[in-house]
Amino acid sequence: MTDGFARRHVGSLTAVLSAASLALVIAAVRGFVPASAVPHAPQAFLDFLPTLNAALSAAAIVTITVAGAPSGTGT
Repeated sequence: MTDGFARRHVGSLTAVLSAASLALVIAAVRGFVPASAVPHAPQAFLDFLPTLNAALSAAAIVTITVAGAPSGTGT
């Protein structure tokens, strides 16, 4: 079956997961989550994140530019 629950409820799932992740971030920032529950990444990984983010953003821009509008959208 190719028409699963997630495909039928993309908007709702996006809203729920976004709200949940935002609530977790706010809880962590306000100190409601104990520091022992938050994993600690190695410094080398944290230093690499901006480069990784830039590479993923560039790949997304290239993909959007090369692929253009999806077929069947009428644009």
